[in-house]
Amino acid sequence: MKRFFWFVTIVIVIGLGGWLSFRYFTSPLDPNSSQTLTIVIKPGSNVTSIANLLVDKGLIRSSAIFKLVVRYYHYDDKLQAGLFHLSPSQSLKEIIFSLMHGQDDRWLTIPEGFRREQIAELLSKNFSLSQSQFLELSKQKEGYLFPDTYLIPVNTTSQQVLDLLLANYQKKLQPLQPLIKKSSLTEHQIITLASIVERETLSDQEKPIVAGILLKRLRHNWPLQVDATIQYILGKPGNWWPVPTLADRKINSPYNTYLNLGLPPTPIANPGLASIKAVLQPQDSSYWFYLHDNQGHIHYATTNQEHQLNINRYLK
Repeated sequence: MKRFFWFVTIVIVIGLGGWLSFRYFTSPLDPNSSQTLTIVIKPGSNVTSIANLLVDKGLIRSSAIFKLVVRYYHYDDKLQAGLFHLSPSQSLKEIIFSLMHGQDDRWLTIPEGFRREQIAELLSKNFSLSQSQFLELSKQKEGYLFPDTYLIPVNTTSQQVLDLLLANYQKKLQPLQPLIKKSSLTEHQIITLASIVERETLSDQEKPIVAGILLKRLRHNWPLQVDATIQYILGKPGNWWPVPTLADRKINSPYNTYLNLGLPPTPIANPGLASIKAVLQPQDSSYWFYLHDNQGHIHYATTNQEHQLNINRYLK
């Protein structure tokens, strides 16, 4: 009987201690704090990295308890990325709730090679912004809407997003200004050619070689003859980059690089940094032609005869 009494007493003490400890670790770190801290949760952050960030910022006491609560209630996939305003006066439960629902900003990734219309669709889907308004504001800005991952306020406007993209373009290109000034092309021509390189390549390794081929064609007054410009002409909602036919190469348009020498009037997409660098630092080669097979592998050719062999071998 005595042993049973002590057993029950120990169980109660352990249980009470555990409960008090749990209450302590889940209670506000500073209930009287009026401080608000801004934290940024990056896309792809896991529970451990979020817990460690909250501890480092002085918002929770224990990363282990945070992870325990989140996983016990299956909140793992409900924690959002974005910008949050949190306070040490919030309990662990309140902080978790804020991370699930209290997002002030959203992450938006604009892929390299997107055209203005595709960016407008992304903004409409993620921020309920008017596609037509963004397209109106971004006229003449194709090529300068820098593709990147952005943290954007949920109550943003089309003008604010446009300003953000253009400012990032200037920031990213600032280190390249010495190369831009040395180039025989204007900055507009560089971005226009980079947009073509972006759409004509499938990997960063290809970009300098393809850029070198296209620059060589320009210097020797060859038509660029790139399908990406035909796709730009044909693109429409639901299929912005359709596969062109041989007949499409006869379309009367200043963007048709089969019929017109030189570069098209404007960029055809928004290139990433790798494509811009490829135009500024192209790789010399003996090649004049290239194509991608159905598996996405690139094949180069020095002569038109070699190119025709590649067409017969890989595309027919």
